[in-house]
Amino acid sequence: MTNPLPKKNKNILFTVLMIFFSASALIIILGYFIYQNQKKDIDNAASQQLTAIAELKVWEINNWRNERIGDANVIYKNDVFASDVMQYFNNPSSREARKNILSLLSATQKSYQYKNIFLLDKNKKVQLALKKYDSYDGHSHSNDINEAVEKNDIIISDLYRDNKTGAPRTL
Repeated sequence: MTNPLPKKNKNILFTVLMIFFSASALIIILGYFIYQNQKKDIDNAASQQLTAIAELKVWEINNWRNERIGDANVIYKNDVFASDVMQYFNNPSSREARKNILSLLSATQKSYQYKNIFLLDKNKKVQLALKKYDSYDGHSHSNDINEAVEKNDIIISDLYRDNKTGAPRTL
């Protein structure tokens, strides 16, 4: 039998095949490293986005908290309101004190979009409320109320879900 390819052609074919396989291996290796680099870049970009979102959420929560404290300070730091409350608690039939209290609470509710505002006595019983309410048991928030009284300052309780509506609420 005769060899169909001369030796010179065999060498050329071998060289071409070696170049082809070497180039293929090089392309595969480079593709792998480029893929790994792109994967790392995408992971970093996603991590940066999540960090930015988390920082934004922290800022929003902090801002929300500061707004609620500011809202409460409108009432807490109001000496005229405190005087009206003392007058009302000493004389619950005082129409002027009741009107003044409800006026400020109503303005606060409308301005800051609160669902309702209660005025509690020292026994944690509702004395005035802007809107009707199904039931409010000040004793369920006893610890929070006691903390506010002890500190003589504004506190913000943890969020909880309303049993009936499932809406998030706070004291």
